[in-house]
Amino acid sequence: MISSTKIIDSFVFLFLFCLIIGLLWTSGNLSDTGPRIVDDNQIYKLHTEINHKGFVGTLNDHLDSRIENYNRFVPLFLVHKVTEVHLFEKNIIIWRLYSGLIGVLTAFFLYLFARTLKFNCLESMGFAIFTMLGAQSVTFWKLIQGEGIGMMILSVSLLFMARSVYSNSNKTQLVYTVLHVVFAIAASLSKESFILILPAMVLCRIWLVNISNQESIKESILFCLPASIILIVVCIAELILIKYGIGKTTFGYAGWEGFNFTPILLALSQLIELNDLGLVLLATIFVTSPLIITKNFSNAFKAQRISFVFPILLFVLIVVPQLLLYSKSGFISSPKTLHVHPERYLYPAIFGFSFLILILFRLARPVHIKNSTNEDSELNGFPFFTLKNILLFFILLAFLSAKTWGVNFRATAYAEESRMLNKWFHSIAEHTAPSDRIVIFYNQRNNDAIRLKFILENGFDRKNLIFMPNFGTVPFSDVKSVCEKLSGYELLKKCRIREDLRAHLHTMHGLESMNELKLTDTFIFLNVMPGLYHQTEVEKHFFSDKRSATILRNHKRHESSLGYVSYYTNKSETNIPQE
Repeated sequence: MISSTKIIDSFVFLFLFCLIIGLLWTSGNLSDTGPRIVDDNQIYKLHTEINHKGFVGTLNDHLDSRIENYNRFVPLFLVHKVTEVHLFEKNIIIWRLYSGLIGVLTAFFLYLFARTLKFNCLESMGFAIFTMLGAQSVTFWKLIQGEGIGMMILSVSLLFMARSVYSNSNKTQLVYTVLHVVFAIAASLSKESFILILPAMVLCRIWLVNISNQESIKESILFCLPASIILIVVCIAELILIKYGIGKTTFGYAGWEGFNFTPILLALSQLIELNDLGLVLLATIFVTSPLIITKNFSNAFKAQRISFVFPILLFVLIVVPQLLLYSKSGFISSPKTLHVHPERYLYPAIFGFSFLILILFRLARPVHIKNSTNEDSELNGFPFFTLKNILLFFILLAFLSAKTWGVNFRATAYAEESRMLNKWFHSIAEHTAPSDRIVIFYNQRNNDAIRLKFILENGFDRKNLIFMPNFGTVPFSDVKSVCEKLSGYELLKKCRIREDLRAHLHTMHGLESMNELKLTDTFIFLNVMPGLYHQTEVEKHFFSDKRSATILRNHKRHESSLGYVSYYTNKSETNIPQE
């Protein structure tokens, strides 16, 4: 006979599936969407490389490139990314669906983690939803990112941790402990931020052993010592490898720059503001404090004071390292980080908030976790319609309503921009043949031209590309002199661009002068100048002569967030006046 707990768990999984996949569906992320030029261009580049070099060859090259040129230590994420490209190829909808399923599994594993710790269904659901739903939900639809897979692996590690603590068999306890350690290490290999959560995992397991077996702190530490030593050694080894072996990341918006309290405090304010769990935490403290104080207003408080100390220490050990790590980039999008969606950096820091909220509701119970041995405890051991559960239900309902609307708004905006880009890319394919020349005017200060090159060449077989660089300060009245000054390998070295990007930019060729433009050319203006996006201003900047005006008069424009593309449409006019 199927227990009521398993039935409830099945309904919870169905609810989480409908919630997350439903958000992707209603927002339009599972319909006519295309690639984002940032990050998603890697899908097209890697797909072509896999076809030429094979899976293993591409994986080896990609690992070497990311470590040597980008100074990133994320091997598991890179393996996962190349595997995704190998399996899903260039089907963006399948990519989005897969990202959503990772979110579903992560939420469900977090729910099972809480259930294994003897929390009731409502508390466990609240924990999963508080952790997964919010600004950090960008991982549901953003394709190339390490936080999604890292958080899922971490949730599996937490589940095995809980089962190792509450297992009645020494053999299964050992198996669960090994799996907990393996998955914790795997999470640390998916993103650098998950390395910093390993000490918190050690403390969490010690605390769970302490409260489940009613052992002393010393006995709990000794019981957890082998696994703790492994995780701490791995944490230290990975940090040393990054510090002295790999070095500081080449991304200008990220990286550790030492203790500076101003950006750290700013990051803290952003963390609280962005995830709203700061308000939920305050509401939880307000709701549970009277119950906790009433429960512990006796000598029993002294015996249970450890229940208060460990959750606070665990919260600090999870959140503070993340604040230090992201003090430079922050958690809210800025002009420098808009394209990377820093809201995803809330993982795994947000886990500290949601877990503390969960523990506060546990402390408000009339009985201890240890006494909750009945697997149907939310139906028997703990009456569901208690004041605490009713208050938790309304807090969860309010949070779910507000966050669902907010997440759907963000997801819809993301899908709409992706849909516009998809139409933009396909319009290029429809109006050009593979052999047609496409002239791309771009701002040398960013990497969008390289990203566009990857997508057009590998995704749409448009390889006859002419790149015209610009720093946004010199008019293009004489392209030849500008190219001599601003383009070429020497410029790239001065700009300290990464070696792999230099190699790609070095293959980009410009025109000798504007007189080489043809009526049948297709022009792409790729946000060529800072603050200069209006097509009239752009055309005045690049095409001020009579000849160019004739060209543009016969062109049709298609705009997107990247800039706009201009196509030749009037085939009856073939002569272009010369200056």
